[in-house]
Amino acid sequence: MASFFCKHIAGFSIHEDTRNHIAECRLPIMFFHGADDNFVPTVMSTENFHACPSLHKSIKITEGAAHGESYLMDKEGCQIHIKEFWRLCESLQNQNTNSSEITSA
Repeated sequence: MASFFCKHIAGFSIHEDTRNHIAECRLPIMFFHGADDNFVPTVMSTENFHACPSLHKSIKITEGAAHGESYLMDKEGCQIHIKEFWRLCESLQNQNTNSSEITSA
């Protein structure tokens, strides 16, 4: 089921090398990963992070967290990370809005 949604919504298969697709990403992107993930190796997130050319990207590796447990293991740290990233996205949105107003004037 996850493969179906990834392919039809996000446009990639979970069986493909995500670095090939992430290399085209120019949007802000945030990576979360558990350092003790035994299902998806943590190195895959760090490789994707480095392969991504986006100027606005962040990564949060949570010590002691297994697959899908980052938020459970470090709720406060994840919330801080999310809020900082959200502020970045808002500032980028404001910059784009101001640029559009200047261009259309």
